[in-house]
Amino acid sequence: MKIKKPDERMYVCEVDTAYQTNSGIEYRWKKVDVELTANTDRARCAYCAGSVKFHRKQKANGTADHVEHRSRQDSENCMGGHYFKGEHRRSQNPVE
Repeated sequence: MKIKKPDERMYVCEVDTAYQTNSGIEYRWKKVDVELTANTDRARCAYCAGSVKFHRKQKANGTADHVEHRSRQDSENCMGGHYFKGEHRRSQNPVE
């Protein structure tokens, strides 16, 4: 099986971020560069809201930090997925 390089879109993800408001703390999704993000369970694909896993650069000339869909189905239906089949859809199990 040939492994593709990550799509350039997968160098960003959304992270659940706490914001201070007048009424207290509010959580919102914020789009961030993967290389600036610590591994977290509260991360999702910036395009389909599906669950992602982090892949960190292992070698000096290796693939840059990126995320990959945990679900093959999400990858097939997301424009950022390795296995994208051409019709973008939101994840059937989005991380909310």
